[in-house]
Amino acid sequence: MIISFIGSGNVGWHLAQAFEGAGHIIAEVYSRDPQNARLLASQLYDCHIQPDLNLADSEAQLIVLAVPDQMLESVLERIVFPPRAMVVNTSGSRSMHELRQFTEVYSDVPVRVGVLYPLQTFTKEDTIDYSTLPFCVEAADEEMEDTLVELAQTVSNIVYRMDSEERRVLHIAATIANNFSNHLYSIAHDLLEIH
Repeated sequence: MIISFIGSGNVGWHLAQAFEGAGHIIAEVYSRDPQNARLLASQLYDCHIQPDLNLADSEAQLIVLAVPDQMLESVLERIVFPPRAMVVNTSGSRSMHELRQFTEVYSDVPVRVGVLYPLQTFTKEDTIDYSTLPFCVEAADEEMEDTLVELAQTVSNIVYRMDSEERRVLHIAATIANNFSNHLYSIAHDLLEIH
């Protein structure tokens, strides 16, 4: 599959490399910080650094929006999609319905929307065994959802079909488990330091 990434932060950094490692082509990377796009592109085989959000001539079959939740709408206001594109966000908390609404308002061409959510906290420096990384997939139509499941299965053995509400609850639970356990470790460390 030919894939383009919008966003080269932690999620985009890992997913682009994981999908390329599984045999997919990463056609282009866009980042609001061109240096970050250059860094990610340097890790990939033959990736074009996209200077703007005009993807009208892109050969990408899938556009991955790996941007912070609060940036999603502003990116969608400016992006120009290629015809017949599939567009996914990587968010655990933003609904597919929101993505569909934004693309209907801002896109001049019809796009198919979905979600490809990796249940993981990412940092660029981490080495991740992608085969054990859970992916949650949702799409506006069954054919696209099947395509996203097949894509995720090229890197992971753990892929779930999950609607927006189920994914939102999972994201909240994972955030609580991750953040509060870290906080409790910090409190325990401080307690041991004192005594």
